[in-house]
Amino acid sequence: MKKRILMIGPGREAKGGIASVINVYFDSYLSEKYNIVYISSYVDGSKIKKLFQFVKSLVRFFYRSLSSKVDIIHIHSASRASFYRKSCFVLFSKLLRKKVIFHIHGAEFNIFYHKESSLIKKMFIRNIMYLADIIIALSSSWSEDFEKIISDKQKIKVVSNSVGLPNYCREYTDKNNVNILFMGRLEKRKGVYDLVEIADYLISKKRGIIFTLCGDGDINKIRELVIKKGLIKFFEIPGWIKNKDKYFKKADIYVLPSYNEGLPMSVLEAASYGLPVVSTPAGGISEIIEDGNNGFIVRPGDREALKERILQLANSVELRKNMGEKALKIIKERYEMNKTIKQLDNVYQEILN
Repeated sequence: MKKRILMIGPGREAKGGIASVINVYFDSYLSEKYNIVYISSYVDGSKIKKLFQFVKSLVRFFYRSLSSKVDIIHIHSASRASFYRKSCFVLFSKLLRKKVIFHIHGAEFNIFYHKESSLIKKMFIRNIMYLADIIIALSSSWSEDFEKIISDKQKIKVVSNSVGLPNYCREYTDKNNVNILFMGRLEKRKGVYDLVEIADYLISKKRGIIFTLCGDGDINKIRELVIKKGLIKFFEIPGWIKNKDKYFKKADIYVLPSYNEGLPMSVLEAASYGLPVVSTPAGGISEIIEDGNNGFIVRPGDREALKERILQLANSVELRKNMGEKALKIIKERYEMNKTIKQLDNVYQEILN
């Protein structure tokens, strides 16, 4: 009989990287090997809608936990409100004597714990982490960060995010336009304002540069800033998009100048399409992108370096080809879905034995 896993996280149609990660799991062999029941604890929308969804998820959690055998409860959490919501499921799961995997995705978890939380809140966060049987970190650097919070190193396991390989072979051509793609929430943390602020310089140095900014967040503020700078004709700002494939295919360079990250799905996805990436060492990004090899790494907020690296790629189709092919190679070797899904499968087997 298949082992039953109760998985809890945001709605699978929700915006953001966690939903993308969860959908990868359901597209993998895990959905056949295990009986995975998914409970959505969060949906996009009004506060009332979110509260209703959370209450409904608690009801479903107790019904599933009490009416049938559950072998593992796998909880996906970010920081702040998400952490406190998911802590309820950790507490209730342990009261019901269930095995718990606490999968932490929050890009700003270090800020949440070290800078925003009082001593009492820190104690609560640590206790929730200790209650879990296993804590999943997205990268080796995150694992080291978690070890500074809880001393039980054996409890912490690294499971990288992963992507399926698209059925696509990129042709690198020296064309008139060079499309720079950003994909993620339009907010300061993601560095999108840095990209907009250096756009006029890049446009003045390289004819044919265009920018595509995909995502929710400060859409109107970004559009107003671009208009104010007189650059709107060089920008496409479609908002939140579902057809990522279309935008990755027409892009030439992927840029994510983030200040804080976990292991961003968008970088993995961009590399899987053979795109050279310009990003920062935030979170686990430097474990994917090796500076000068399959992309460029710049310090968060370093606009001068960001200008230089983007322009370097924009001016050389050979460099884009070389780095893009190496980026795809590392995805195939380390982050392709079946390879990293095995990491999670091993965690499941460990907790079941």
